[in-house]
Amino acid sequence: MSPLFKLAQPLQAAFNFKRILCAFKVDSLGPLALAAAALWMSASAHALPLEPALEAQIQAHVLGLMQSHPLMRADPGNLDKAADTINPLGPIGRKAHVTVGAIDPRLRLAPCAHIEPYLPSGYQLSGRSRIGLRCLKGPTAWRISLPVHIQVLGRGWIALNDIRPGSVLSVQDFALGDIDLFADAAAPVVDLKALQGRITSRALGAGDAIRQTHLKPKQWFSAGDSVRVLAAGKGFAVTGLGQALTPGIEGQPAKVKMEAGRVVSGTAVAERQMTLDL
Repeated sequence: MSPLFKLAQPLQAAFNFKRILCAFKVDSLGPLALAAAALWMSASAHALPLEPALEAQIQAHVLGLMQSHPLMRADPGNLDKAADTINPLGPIGRKAHVTVGAIDPRLRLAPCAHIEPYLPSGYQLSGRSRIGLRCLKGPTAWRISLPVHIQVLGRGWIALNDIRPGSVLSVQDFALGDIDLFADAAAPVVDLKALQGRITSRALGAGDAIRQTHLKPKQWFSAGDSVRVLAAGKGFAVTGLGQALTPGIEGQPAKVKMEAGRVVSGTAVAERQMTLDL
């Protein structure tokens, strides 16, 4: 399903050297001698295919981590419930392609009997990222990271023509198409109602997937407007009325003065509506 994971010479040379040692029952070499021999082999080696077991382990690890992504957890059953709402993975399934880059040829790695892939701190598996490899059983512990390119094909709204920033979108501007869901960290728009009448904040080229960052946030209310405030928790929900002290921009903090005089902060969520940050 996915292309071969190709790693560079030093790691493969270490595996080859370990097999040679086992074949000749050589077990008396110290860590420095092992590392030196692996370096000698790597210097003369050419690019070799990755050990199938390690290739499968990296692939399974990356695909497993991808399953926790919100786009991968979407319910395919939602696709046909309404014409204006799509599930990005419904019509063509989860077509994932993971390409792993090569090891930096300047690295010289000691042989390792147990290599474990992991997600380095600060990285997310979306589009172009990195995956780590660490040696858990060998003469010298080491860690490296490799570039990875993750593609997940799905459905989304795409621009039919070039669209300039500040344009008001209409149904003539977009259509459903196949997109790479992970090409950008921003989520693709899957609800037609979230597009109609929206103003673009960034330019779009014909065929580009429309993502949340292409749209200017909605302003749900202005300062001075009457706003309904909702506070909800486990087993309760309370609403009240107040006057907005700040504009209510979609997803951004806002302040409302309640009828009793108390000022509360929350998040603008709909037309003249705000939820309290509990």
